[in-house]
Amino acid sequence: MSVIDLDKVDGIGVDKKQSKIALMIADYLEWKDEYNHLKILQEKINSYISFIESKQVYEIYPEYSNIRNFIFDFRFKYKITVNCKLFLINIEKQLKEMNIEFLIKE
Repeated sequence: MSVIDLDKVDGIGVDKKQSKIALMIADYLEWKDEYNHLKILQEKINSYISFIESKQVYEIYPEYSNIRNFIFDFRFKYKITVNCKLFLINIEKQLKEMNIEFLIKE
């Protein structure tokens, strides 16, 4: 599973100490076509937001039903571009009200 598989969660885990559900996004794409790469990333983020808003996360993982905080854990194979960094910063600001934070690993 990866960033291009919009109907799948690439990985999921729980940080019980912080009471957060972590949803991983595995991005193995190169940055040759930055615009399309960012579009794909936006679509994947939107699918994860839908996964949370629809409460599907709790249907699949009922044992997590008391957790309301989330981490989108980005795993990039290639170093992200400046535009990607700015893009993720802006999106994360918008998602704070949904208790979603980002963790970015390159």
